[in-house]
Amino acid sequence: MNILGLDPGLKETGYGIIDENKKVLDFGVIKGGNPFSQTKKFQSVISKHSLDFAFVEDAFFYKNPRMSLKLGEVRGAFIYLLESRGIKVISIPTSKVKKALTGNGRASKKQVHFMVSNFLSLNLPDSSHIADAFACALAGLFSNVFKD
Repeated sequence: MNILGLDPGLKETGYGIIDENKKVLDFGVIKGGNPFSQTKKFQSVISKHSLDFAFVEDAFFYKNPRMSLKLGEVRGAFIYLLESRGIKVISIPTSKVKKALTGNGRASKKQVHFMVSNFLSLNLPDSSHIADAFACALAGLFSNVFKD
């Protein structure tokens, strides 16, 4: 079973792919200024892997409503792409991701990065997008979703 974690962003989207044994299969950052260009670039990534589940970080709410709407467009484009390929997509709140990895739903980015590195035995690049994506995948793996 292969699990994708996705951290959608306005200019960059981080992704991390692990298997059920926490083996790292792939990771990176998709750069692009709009949802279409990001998802178009991402198609080649998901074509290389047989993905069973995708855990997508819930939308972050900006003080500026336009930014929240734009982030929603990015998330929607990725969710559509994944679902159209038969990949089960599950949204996961940031606080639940942090709690699953650190025991604290209000953990700092630095704490999440540290725990992701430990869980995966990986020297992660200094990218919060990649760490957050792997955090989503790990939180999904640790959840009860697969017990049904």
